[in-house]
Amino acid sequence: MLDWEGKRLGVGPARSGSHVLAESLLTSAGLSEKNQLLEANEPEQLALGRLDAIFLVASPNAPAVRQMLADSRLQLVSFRRAEGYTRHLRYLSHLRLVEGAVDLSGNLPGRDVELLAPAATLVVSKRFHPALTGVLLGAATEIHQDPGPLHQRGDFPSPDFGSFPLTREAEFFHKNGPSFLQGRVPYKVAATLERLLILLLPFLTVILPLAKILPAIYAWRMKNKIYKPYKELLALENQTDRPDFVERLDRLEQEAKELLAMPPAYGSEVANLLLHVERLRNRFTASS
Repeated sequence: MLDWEGKRLGVGPARSGSHVLAESLLTSAGLSEKNQLLEANEPEQLALGRLDAIFLVASPNAPAVRQMLADSRLQLVSFRRAEGYTRHLRYLSHLRLVEGAVDLSGNLPGRDVELLAPAATLVVSKRFHPALTGVLLGAATEIHQDPGPLHQRGDFPSPDFGSFPLTREAEFFHKNGPSFLQGRVPYKVAATLERLLILLLPFLTVILPLAKILPAIYAWRMKNKIYKPYKELLALENQTDRPDFVERLDRLEQEAKELLAMPPAYGSEVANLLLHVERLRNRFTASS
């Protein structure tokens, strides 16, 4: 674009996409005030020599584009600094239109061309019901998922290149894809369940680790109920001369019997505790 200073440039009608984009590019290159910007940007004006260059925002398959590519008098400009422009104008993408991508038999274009392209943005008003987000993006995916001369299958719709913030529902769609429920239940029900899932996700990140820890905590508490009287029983073995020995042994036996209500997984440990109590009682009786 540095070679375009003083040229007659067709940028399209005021406020049109091509006009706005052309002004942005020219301003970035420091050329906007050094060129004659004309609203006409028809290919015929270029072919007749009334314009030196035109800006178009169109698909490579658009009739006007195919017509110009096939016209030997015209040449599609390759942006040598395309990647540099994308660093300054974030809404632009650097794309390569490869040789033969538009028409293989006619070899259009006749060489690889570096292009700049703005992304078409799907915008809704604040009144748009969130329940319809998945339906809308699902339809957009079905329409735009096929590959084209400038993009691969599945590239669009994309959450990138937009100038507006994504809604929470749109973010969820782009990260997780269409809902499993979509098309299987009424969309309002599916949307309600999806929004509920979005709200629950932060809690799930906390609950899932807890789900791994809780069984271990539960097992520790159950075993602690057994180990506590066991510890006291072991201490009592060396205190058979205490006046309250029998009373304490009876209390430990009662506590052990109450532990029989514990889950079956701990039954053998409770049985061992009761057996230990009985052995200590027999030993005490034998020595008395």
